[in-house]
Amino acid sequence: MRMFFICLHLPHLIGVWVRCSGMSQHALPQEQTDHWTLGFYALPQAQRQSLQLTRNALVNNAADIQQAVDCLTAIAQSKLNEPLPSVVDDPIIPPSGDHHDYTSLGTYWWPNPEADDGLPYVRRDGQRNPQTLGADFTAMCDVVQLITIQILAWRLTDHTPFAQKAIDALRHFFLNEQSAMNPHLKYAQRIPGHCDGRGIGLIDTHRLIPVTELLPLLRDSDLWQDADEQGMQRWFAQYLDWFEQSDLGQTERNEHNNHGTWHDAQTVAFALYTNQPDRARHVLEQVANKRIDQHIASDGSQPHEEARTLSLTYSIFNLEAMLAMTLWGQTLGIDLWEHVGPDGQTLKAAVDYLTAYQDCIDAWPHQQIKPASPTKLAALTAIRSHIHGACADTTISPQVMNTLPIAHRLFSLIYPPKVN
Repeated sequence: MRMFFICLHLPHLIGVWVRCSGMSQHALPQEQTDHWTLGFYALPQAQRQSLQLTRNALVNNAADIQQAVDCLTAIAQSKLNEPLPSVVDDPIIPPSGDHHDYTSLGTYWWPNPEADDGLPYVRRDGQRNPQTLGADFTAMCDVVQLITIQILAWRLTDHTPFAQKAIDALRHFFLNEQSAMNPHLKYAQRIPGHCDGRGIGLIDTHRLIPVTELLPLLRDSDLWQDADEQGMQRWFAQYLDWFEQSDLGQTERNEHNNHGTWHDAQTVAFALYTNQPDRARHVLEQVANKRIDQHIASDGSQPHEEARTLSLTYSIFNLEAMLAMTLWGQTLGIDLWEHVGPDGQTLKAAVDYLTAYQDCIDAWPHQQIKPASPTKLAALTAIRSHIHGACADTTISPQVMNTLPIAHRLFSLIYPPKVN
């Protein structure tokens, strides 16, 4: 969905999606093609070794799961001959002059129509400047999509070329001296005429979380070398140190909306991947008071996010980070789901508040200047079921699910329904 929760821009895959979904190209809403197709950030604990829950469902002849695997495989196959993304391919020179430095533009900032040179840029909340969809931002989205799709397809089919493509992409984007991204975001979400980079730009790397979640699965492949593992561990350890200790990182950590929540989520995800559980635990132990109590009202609403012009989109987005941390907390003995704030704030209330619009997303009563993703709402329900440990997804309306192309139900491969 976005939801693969990566931002996808896949006009070249629409044909594959049409074959997977049985829909005409014109019937595929543009809103859905702008989002990740997997809809996950955190793997449930039972999935961490070999996607065992999904494999069990396949053994039990779960038709919906097999259909999703077939679609995933078709997408993975279509990408085997694609070029490998890298930040060095960006023709825009970062302020440092080093093409290995990631750079991106502020999402909602536009050229100033009253200035001949367009400077300084002006903000239009909720209106994405199409300039932001190019260069390093797109390279990161593309490489994450490529890696995650290929790893999942390999793990569920044992087709070696999928693993090889994922490994090639990892080496090219993170490890090879000629093409690797430097482990920092000093120049993320820069604003021409204002600044070369911002703390809120660090949210760009939340897209890397699914990579760190799936990378351990590659350890079962003979193609994955010790040098690869050590290199990826080193890259993320270096990035995490910069992420937490830099002035930009500290600014982002202190944000009081989804930016602060996603700073926590990234810290936890990258700490767990780099075998620093105490570092992850330190953050998770503060989530209840710092994020749940401060971001969620007693009725489950999220006032900070509802103040935005994309209020439903950002309410879902903020909650995704909290639910990911809830799943990670379970692996460390920290129960965020059962937390009740001083005014009755709970994650359950937040999920219920949003998923009440699963069947009637257009009835959302707050400002939403572009359509929100129904796939993300469906995925929230699936994630909740796995937090409960039930592996059951009985509350997703079949009507809702049937309106989603198969390529946008792929979150069921991460959060599979219970197979009786």
